[in-house]
Amino acid sequence: LYGNRMFYGCTALTTLDLNLPKITQCVSMFYGCTSLTNVDLNLPDAVACKNMFEGCATLKNVKLNIIHVMDYTDIFKYCSAIEKINVTVNTLIEDDFKSYVLGLNLAHLTEFIINGEEVDLS
Repeated sequence: LYGNRMFYGCTALTTLDLNLPKITQCVSMFYGCTSLTNVDLNLPDAVACKNMFEGCATLKNVKLNIIHVMDYTDIFKYCSAIEKINVTVNTLIEDDFKSYVLGLNLAHLTEFIINGEEVDLS
């Protein structure tokens, strides 16, 4: 099932807690949701999350189960306010995902947990 652009441009959306077990495509799902601050998503079947949160400049807290994702290109593009990320990903991409997040140089990031392990941010 496709969730591409499902909440695209929903500027009034602030918080979301969803369980979407059958969604496989999440491309630009929250693109431009400029008021979004907190997300708790269970997307265990998602394989593509490209640009998922692009332009969500107020996004602070992210909890994601995207265990089967393979394409997460620019998932947090222009999300400079992120403070906490707790993500479950496939162990095959764990190191690459960790490098991607750390490479964003998120100035406000205080907590990063990947597959249950806290990442040293010092």
